[in-house]
This record gives sequence, C-alpha cells and structure tokens, in this order.
Amino acid sequence: MEIPHNVTARPDTGLYNSKIGIWLFLASEVMLFGGLFSGYIFLRLGADFPWPEHMLDVTKGCINTAILILSSVTVVMAWSSLKLRNFRHFQIYMSITLLCALGFCVVKAFEYKAKFTHLSCELSNGLVLEGHDNDDKGEGNDIVYKPSRAVFPIETGEIHFLEAVLPSNEKDAEAKAVVSLKVPVASIDGNKIGVYRGDDKKIKVALGNSEIEMIAAKLKGGDEFKIEDEVIEFTDWSELAKVIDAQRDVKKRFLRAENDRRKYAGTVNQATLAGVTAVPKKLSDSLETTTALAGALQKFFSEELTLLVDTKGEPVSIKPSALRNQDFGWTDKGATLRDGTIIEGEYLQKESKLMLAVDGVDLRRLSPTPGEYDPKIMKQRIEASGFAEQFPTIHAAWEEQFAKYEKKEAEGDHVTSKELYYAKYHGEHGDHAEGHDAGHGESHAAGESLERDFDSHGLPIYEIDRADVRFLSTFTPRLNTYYATYFLITGLHALHVIGGAIVLAYFLFTGRKMYKENPEHLANRVEVGGLFWHFVDLVWIFLFPVLYLL
Repeated sequence: MEIPHNVTARPDTGLYNSKIGIWLFLASEVMLFGGLFSGYIFLRLGADFPWPEHMLDVTKGCINTAILILSSVTVVMAWSSLKLRNFRHFQIYMSITLLCALGFCVVKAFEYKAKFTHLSCELSNGLVLEGHDNDDKGEGNDIVYKPSRAVFPIETGEIHFLEAVLPSNEKDAEAKAVVSLKVPVASIDGNKIGVYRGDDKKIKVALGNSEIEMIAAKLKGGDEFKIEDEVIEFTDWSELAKVIDAQRDVKKRFLRAENDRRKYAGTVNQATLAGVTAVPKKLSDSLETTTALAGALQKFFSEELTLLVDTKGEPVSIKPSALRNQDFGWTDKGATLRDGTIIEGEYLQKESKLMLAVDGVDLRRLSPTPGEYDPKIMKQRIEASGFAEQFPTIHAAWEEQFAKYEKKEAEGDHVTSKELYYAKYHGEHGDHAEGHDAGHGESHAAGESLERDFDSHGLPIYEIDRADVRFLSTFTPRLNTYYATYFLITGLHALHVIGGAIVLAYFLFTGRKMYKENPEHLANRVEVGGLFWHFVDLVWIFLFPVLYLL
C-alpha cells in the first residue's frame, strides 16, 4: 500500500509528510539549543571567576562560518538542480556541500587539538600561567618516584599502564625492573594448585575447573586443604599479565558460584518458611556444592594485588596524562594511574619540576574580590606575588601592555580587565635565546628567577616546583565552566554536522535509483535534508558571536 501524501502536499497543511516531520523535529532542536544558549548566558552572568573573553581563534571561527554559509548555498543549488531535472548538477553541488562539511570538521579538529595541547597552570600565589610542555628541549613534565610497591586493582587494572611506568626489560639482558607478587597456592596430595613457578622456572597456572572442583569436593567432604603464600618474581611483563588474567578468571568464577549459593540458599529459606520440613536432596546438594566452591575460590582471589617493585635504584617517571587526575592523582607518597593502579615510593621533588614554555599570564586571580580590579590593589598584589622576579620576560611583556592600556584609560577610552591584566606573549624569533644562560642553578630561593631557557618559538621556559602548582589542566572541560560549555555546545553542533552530512551523502550516492523511479520524491528528500542543514548553519551563526566574539 502506498503511503498518501509522501510526495504530494496534504490538502489541510499544504505540506507533504516529510516536510511536516522535519519542521516538528527542528522545533525540538530549537528548544534544545535554546536551552543550551540560555544556560551559557546565565553561567556567564553568575560566574565567580574571570570569564574567558576572546580566547578562541576568531580566524578559524570565520573560516568555518564562511564554509557553512557556502554549504547552505550549494545544498539549495542541489535541490534546485533536481527540480530542473538536472541530476549531474545535483551531484556536483551536493559533492561541494559534503566537502564543506568535511572542511568544517577538519578546522574544528585543529581547534580542538590546540585546546587539548595547551596548558593552564595556577600557582599557589594566584598567578595563572598559560603555555605548553617543553617537548622540543626533551624535558617533560613527569612526576618522578623511586618506587617500592604497586597496588593493582584486579577489576580495573591493566598491565600496559604498569609497563608504561616501569623501566623496560630487554630480552636476554639483566632486568631493569623486578616485580614480586605474593599469591596463594594450595598443596593437595603433593600437588600444587594455583599460580606458581615450577622447577623449570616457568609460570604454572593450575586453577582450571578440574582443580577447583577437586578442592570443592574435599571441602564438601569435611577435608581441609593447606594454603600457603608463594612469592613469585617477574622480569617478563607478559608472565605477570598471565597471572593477573588467571586472578581475574578466578574472581569471575567466584562471583558465579556465590550467586548460585545465594540463589539456592534463598530457595531453601523459602521452602522452610512455607513449612516444608524435608528439603529436596538435589537442592540440598546444590547448596552444599556451591557453598564449598565459593569458599574454595575465595581463597584464591583478592580485590587487589600488591606488587613489590624493585627498579634497582632507577627512578620511575609518570606522565601527567597517565594519571587518574593531573592535580590530585599524585602525592609525595605515590601516584594513582588512570586504571586505578597505585605506584608507591619516594617522591623525587628535584626531578619532578614542571617545565613550562609560557606564552601568557592571567593576573586577574590576584584580585581579592572576583570582578573588582582596583589598579592600586592589583599592583600591590602583583608585586607581592613575586611575578617580576620569577617570570621576568613575561612580566616585561605585561608591563608594556599595561602601560599602553592604562594610558588609553586615562584618555577616557573604555578598557577591559582582560586588556589590563591578561597578557599574551608571542615569543621572539631571534638569536637572543642562544646566548641565554640556562644554568641558573638546580634550585631557586624565594623571589629568584625561574626562567631557564627559550624554546624554538622564542617562548621563555620556566622551571616550576610542583609543590607550587595549585591546579594544572589543558583547555578542556575540567579547566572551568566556560570550556565545559564550549565543548558541550560546539561538540553537539559538530555531531549535527556529521549526522547531516551522512544523510546528504546517502542521497548523493544512492539517489540515482530514486531519481529514475520518481525524481520528485528525491527532490523532496533533499529539500528536507537541506532544511536540517540550514538549521545547523543557523545554530553556528548564533554560536560564532556568542563564543568567539563576545
């Protein structure tokens, strides 16, 4: 049966079915993005921190705006070509539309990458430095320990996280790192059951179904079996991974047995409450078996494994990206990796400096009251913070900028707090960095310059004690509310671009058959897709000034 008004207009609305559907869908989309824009405005008005202004690359935003406007024109031309029954022109214009969608996503990817690689570092004195890792000098921002042990969560731990931290062991060479693991092993009838290292020095895993069932049978029969802890040393991480996989397998089987035990125990209790005096033997045996099995398995797994780590005096460097939290994922006693593995040991403060190539500084956090920037008070606080002594190059750039805008303000021009107290330093591409003395000493006293060198872009590199770092983050949602809303709204918009492009691509690559059967049907579908595409463009027209210009 043919659906009515699929191509022709309905007499009551003057629209065909798909067009009514897309307008209803777009109404819901208006409410979605309207709520997001309203939420952004209220968050900005009620912010208790200096709201970032003009922090996004306007050039990239302009390029994407031009791209989407062009794509809206070409999608209309594609629809018009179908109305004129020119399928070849439809293909050309639709291809241009899809290329525009691809271009938009590429520009957005570059913009996102810049945010994920740029750092914001708030110091304990209130200064906020912006910059990037000192990669081109080969000095990272690792946190360094002399490890003593690692606590490995059996449920979430992954051996490759531990491998990335510990020194690599080369084959047929003396091990640079040794891990010792204490595991339970049962001895029954002269045989070992569990995970152990055999006489041939190879790891044995004797925790199969037959071994477990034998232990359960002995426990069920009232026998006891002896459990002893055996310490196994590992220099081959694949062997350690094998043991951890075995522990995981036992944990899963214990959970299954424990669930069965509870199920059978519940059934017995229900029968007893119902006045049944004689519990069926099959049910009684099942309960006894699962109870014995769960008891046996429980002795062979642990919630976490404790690994004793010996790196032969060699320190371990942990990248901030490997930590569960860049700020709170480490202490002076240990660090927690992203999978929950805890590395414990002696914190080497001297080797754990934060080497930051600084390209900007935000002084507005020094204000005693958010949003109020009295010049006299701000100057006092800036001087007391040690900014001039510790960061001389950036301070000189800020002073020059401050003097310029202070003069403009004295002349009656409107000057924002960002212009006065936020400085962006673009570096100096000269030979001055080559003669710069990088050896200012391994440590610094209060007020001494932290400047150590210049990177290839002429940005000054500072050596910052991690104890002075209050907060460190890339320009991602965890930095502040502004970037959280930025990624939410632009990310959702990008998904709409990708979704719309997929639909339009479907019309382009599969439309020939529909065009031959009913060209008006294809034209209507492209018109509906074009309406959605116009909406995507319209959302960006609002997004661009709100996020990039205001």
